[in-house]
Amino acid sequence: MTKFESFYELLHGSESINHNSHFIDNCSGDQVGDWWTRVDAQGTGTATANDAIDGGILITTGATSADHTAIAFNDIRQYDWLNSIVIFNMNPTTADWSFGGFTNVANTDLSASTTSNIVVDTSHVAFYSLRSGDGTTNSITSSTYTSVAELHNHKIELLTSSSEYKVDDTLLVTKTTNLPIAKLQPIFGERISGAGAESNIITYVEAYNK
Repeated sequence: MTKFESFYELLHGSESINHNSHFIDNCSGDQVGDWWTRVDAQGTGTATANDAIDGGILITTGATSADHTAIAFNDIRQYDWLNSIVIFNMNPTTADWSFGGFTNVANTDLSASTTSNIVVDTSHVAFYSLRSGDGTTNSITSSTYTSVAELHNHKIELLTSSSEYKVDDTLLVTKTTNLPIAKLQPIFGERISGAGAESNIITYVEAYNK
């Protein structure tokens, strides 16, 4: 029997992708992995292991308008803004403002123009959208796929001059404006626009440089 050094090598072969850049989190177990750091941009929220079948990580905001809680890599930024992929399963418990993807600085509001980011964004419109910021301007491109509070697989692929966004392997958005311009880290979270705590559930995360 052939011996493999890792599960990833068994699936993909030892030379397919630099293992040091390939991150996978099945979001299982009785606690959130210590590679994640909770970020409270406003208010105080929680990020806990969700006690349910295939429960994942439950990210919950505080209860005051604009409270914003996320998990990220504590500003350890290993991903190339021109040549990387982030894949994740996200299940918002509401369709208010759940998000996931890549960011440069994790402790900044992702709608701020000073943030270099590329994230799925369920806010403000009835459809899944791709938000990006280049450190100067922040903009959104919406799809025609209705944003709903249920589990879907999301994929963002960063290319040299565009970013592609897929849901359940269907291409929804190709964005060419205001793309990130700095090294990135994964981020997932929730923000509320009114009163009352809200949550986002993440059940799988994969990120790598191509």
